[in-house]
Amino acid sequence: MIELTELIIEHILKYLDPNVCCKNFNELNIMLANKYLKNFYTTHFTYKFHNDFVKTLFPHKTKKILKTSIDRVNGKLCCKCARLDSLEKDRLEYILQRYSNLASKYNRFDVNVKYKNEELSMLNVHFDFPVRLTNFIIKMDKINSNMWFDPVRCCNGSGCNIEIVI
Repeated sequence: MIELTELIIEHILKYLDPNVCCKNFNELNIMLANKYLKNFYTTHFTYKFHNDFVKTLFPHKTKKILKTSIDRVNGKLCCKCARLDSLEKDRLEYILQRYSNLASKYNRFDVNVKYKNEELSMLNVHFDFPVRLTNFIIKMDKINSNMWFDPVRCCNGSGCNIEIVI
């Protein structure tokens, strides 16, 4: 068997993405091939597991609140794959938490209906600038989420109402 020189192995392995998330976690399976490759990779390269996720399940339930097209990790949305920055991640977590609280308060998963003539359906989101809200809406649309954004904006275009379609 022909052995590869270390320079060739290093050249091949440098194309692997060192930031591991749910999208590319299979790429580092090369370290499982044998001990030599594992030792070689860990001595020549550093890798980091990306663990910035948003939980999309109801607490203590298996029903999903947020449904997307990039569900690679069960019950979680990877912020790297969805391209969410920290502010958008915080806003999304807050929306899902409020939705979960309303659902548990009224013992129903679909809070997007009128309950005793009281409108519970409209959750809202606000950003500092209108362009931040527009970017958030575009990102949620790109991942095919089940969130509906009201086209009527408030706060000079920085906020809008949201409905989650279960």
